[in-house]
Amino acid sequence: MKRSLAMVLTLLGVWTCSVYAQAPRTMKAVPLFPGATVDAVILAQDKQLFDETTSEMSGLANRELKVLVTTAPPDEVVRWYVAKLKAEANNGEGFDPEILAQGGTSPVQYDPSYYRPEDFENQYERDLLIRDGEWVKKSLINRARSADGRILSDAVFIWEFINANDGRSEFSLSVEDISFDFEHKRYAPKSKITIQFLEFSEEGIDEDE
Repeated sequence: MKRSLAMVLTLLGVWTCSVYAQAPRTMKAVPLFPGATVDAVILAQDKQLFDETTSEMSGLANRELKVLVTTAPPDEVVRWYVAKLKAEANNGEGFDPEILAQGGTSPVQYDPSYYRPEDFENQYERDLLIRDGEWVKKSLINRARSADGRILSDAVFIWEFINANDGRSEFSLSVEDISFDFEHKRYAPKSKITIQFLEFSEEGIDEDE
């Protein structure tokens, strides 16, 4: 059976979308790390900052925030989300915008960050030691390391898509190591997971351009 060129191109477009349409489009669809819970104090602080930083965004039609904590280390949480979201490490090349035009989501990309040598140095405020670098290093001694020996401190996942009304939506999901209490010099493994959703109207996109 012969098919027209237009039909073939349409089928190819549908196939392309299916490859990249795996990313969640609603906050409810974003998977939650097993055992993660809400810390009311952390949520309240982050919600205040989120509201302040997004309140004057041009064309913002909707916004949502979810903040969770877990006793799992960040490397474990990041590995889980890489698998669940089928995420790719950000190589700086971006993605084909035609994916969005065809109704798909962008690939989920993530950027990991690692502890730096200066994080293991002593820090002082006048003559007062406020960060014991050697203690930080010892606290992390059993943490997983990358192939080149680095220890993960945080990571950010991002993806976006075009809405039915031609506006744009974007998700960011960050994993942050919050294990250290420097004031009381306490270490207890804990990661914070922050999920942000921003939906912009078509008018807002035009104004930004």
